[in-house]
Amino acid sequence: MLTFDGDTAVLEFAGRRLSRPVVEVVNDSYPELDVLRGTTVLADHVDARRADALRRSDAWFVDTEGRMFVQAPGVLIDVFTARRTGRADASQATARTPSNLMSPSRARVVFALLAWPGLSAQPVRTIAAAAGASSGLAGQVVTALEADRHLTAGRERLLDVGGLLDQWATSYARGLGRSIELGRFSGPPDLSAWERAGTLVHVSGEAAVNSLVGPDLVLYVPELDLRSAAASRWRSPRDGGANIVVRRRFWSPPLVGEVGSAAPGAPVRAVPAPAPLVYADLIASGDPRQREAARDLKESVVGLHES
Repeated sequence: MLTFDGDTAVLEFAGRRLSRPVVEVVNDSYPELDVLRGTTVLADHVDARRADALRRSDAWFVDTEGRMFVQAPGVLIDVFTARRTGRADASQATARTPSNLMSPSRARVVFALLAWPGLSAQPVRTIAAAAGASSGLAGQVVTALEADRHLTAGRERLLDVGGLLDQWATSYARGLGRSIELGRFSGPPDLSAWERAGTLVHVSGEAAVNSLVGPDLVLYVPELDLRSAAASRWRSPRDGGANIVVRRRFWSPPLVGEVGSAAPGAPVRAVPAPAPLVYADLIASGDPRQREAARDLKESVVGLHES
């Protein structure tokens, strides 16, 4: 069985488990074959010539039209009888595959559309910049959401925001969240050292909810500052008991004056992360208090899109 866990393809058979990094190909823009050696390629369409080249380069591949090639000691899967469809059909196939739409790279685009109501109506390049993604990938996700009826005609606003938010948040911790994780620590949830260092920190989870008080802290920063972590008395956790998670900030607020765009020379203070991230981190905690707060936050996110 071939499954996907974040940016990793996992093959399980006969009690064995093999994994390979995933490379997503957008608009047929394939990297050099040497780069693809030992990877699993996800693409809209793999033609016969490309398939032969990938096989020779020891690359597995899966496309949205049903083609697949997986080879390992004791196993061979080579499916190349799928009907070739038009690009519109391929886009629809992509849209109807939640694990594909919520892969780490595509999930960035879905996040941006959820975080900023009205962004969907902006040019694709604006959506891409907000999501920290390429314009090609952003366009692909928008097309998929349109095919899945998550966007109104003309892309004026999102539809079924609550359902899309839940789908995104459920996949976040093991997908996009894992791919941008910089470190886990145990210690006091104190950010003063980061603020003194001039680092703009976005806080998430219970630390972003005024009604919650607890030791858990999720923060999003440009890079992991080990000096600030040490000054905060954060240590490597023992037995997996981390209460602090540090992740890389990947987004850029699309609107002038948006929280998180600190003016030059202004004091640096921690600010809440965009609501979809806070929601996902609250849900992932498993804490009943945090899950209760998540329900209230979901109503707020849906309300902003409906207003």
